[in-house]
Amino acid sequence: MPRNFSWTEDEVLLVADAVDRADWTGVRATSEVATKLSDLLRGARIHPLEGRPDDFRSSSSVQRKAEDIRTLHPDYTGVPTRGGSLTAAVVERWLHDPAAGRRDAAVARRLMESGEALDPAIDQDAEASEGRLIAAWVRRRERDPAIRRRKLEHIAETGRPRDCEVCGFNFDRVYGADHAVGYVEVHHVVPLHVSGLTSTRLDDLVLLCANCHRMLHRGGTYTPGDLRRAIGEQRP
Repeated sequence: MPRNFSWTEDEVLLVADAVDRADWTGVRATSEVATKLSDLLRGARIHPLEGRPDDFRSSSSVQRKAEDIRTLHPDYTGVPTRGGSLTAAVVERWLHDPAAGRRDAAVARRLMESGEALDPAIDQDAEASEGRLIAAWVRRRERDPAIRRRKLEHIAETGRPRDCEVCGFNFDRVYGADHAVGYVEVHHVVPLHVSGLTSTRLDDLVLLCANCHRMLHRGGTYTPGDLRRAIGEQRP
């Protein structure tokens, strides 16, 4: 199956940060900035290794994305390059609040440099170390709880069970309806760290058990369909 190696919001943020630091004059492929940024993006746990093109996040591709960003600045007098709606949204938000853009870019860089998968499912404000609370610097992707609630209401209205749409697990059947009432996890088919700011429809959401949800957030661009096929290959 063809892989989607489109630029994600976190990647665009880092290039935007480099352009901003260069006073919106662009980033040359031969520069140390482009070389180091290329190394960071290629090593980040965002996209799968399998199937990557030879020029995946090369210094030249960093330069091209920097041009997409630079030409969207209001002071640019030429015709903007066609960098896509995600790049345009990142630049618009950056120009509206540069300080927030730099903070978001710093968080994305810290995650990539640590070797952690950029996992939008982990939303926590603090973490515990042997009972002692310590502050943790994380970023939240804004979510609208109303769309999740409407998805569950729609499932109930149609009479469908709240089965995991990957493996078929049902919390009510396993744990009892009294204990598991209403419980299931809801996942964006296209993760928010890939889509960035988007308008979510009910068809963009799937119901998942906790195990399948975690498997889909282990990095890369696995879809629920990919995971269903992987499970099918493991079963007799």
